[in-house]
Amino acid sequence: MGAVRAKEHADGIDFEKDVESKFHILYGEDLAKPLPPKPWLVKGLGIAPGPPTILGGAGFGGKTMAAQAMALSVATGQKLWGHFDVRQGEALHLDWEQDELTVRRYQRMARSAKIDLASLRRLLGASLTPNASLDDEGTERSLTYLCKSKALCIVDSFRGAFRRAQENDSTVYDHLAMLKRVSVKT
Repeated sequence: MGAVRAKEHADGIDFEKDVESKFHILYGEDLAKPLPPKPWLVKGLGIAPGPPTILGGAGFGGKTMAAQAMALSVATGQKLWGHFDVRQGEALHLDWEQDELTVRRYQRMARSAKIDLASLRRLLGASLTPNASLDDEGTERSLTYLCKSKALCIVDSFRGAFRRAQENDSTVYDHLAMLKRVSVKT
């Protein structure tokens, strides 16, 4: 009987350590500590580093154009839509769907805002139909590398970025969680 209790006790300690390693619990003293200021990208829209921000809507509803306008604003430091302050930085657009239409639209939007795209140099970049997908092995590492110094990384479209997963498949959550990890690392 004593050997069984000793084993239960040892299993209990292992269990406790396992649980504590999975759940980082903050208690009173830690909860009371002031939080650092949030490094807003577009404060007026609640966009900051952390969980991915998703622009949702029907097909051809303007989601990509809105994201491109944000990328131009971030790259130039100009107000988004002439209204929302942005934090200037590098923007990268990973476009799995539109190819040269993306370039044409950036050119048209820049002309209308009197922005010289060439002068932005590496502040604005686009990858058209990348030869990788969110469900490829190693994509998290690749995205972490690509987005390391970026203030904004656009994944366009979320559905187009998959090769194997279906839009309503439960594994899609895993890819969203991966994008959050990339955002936290970068």
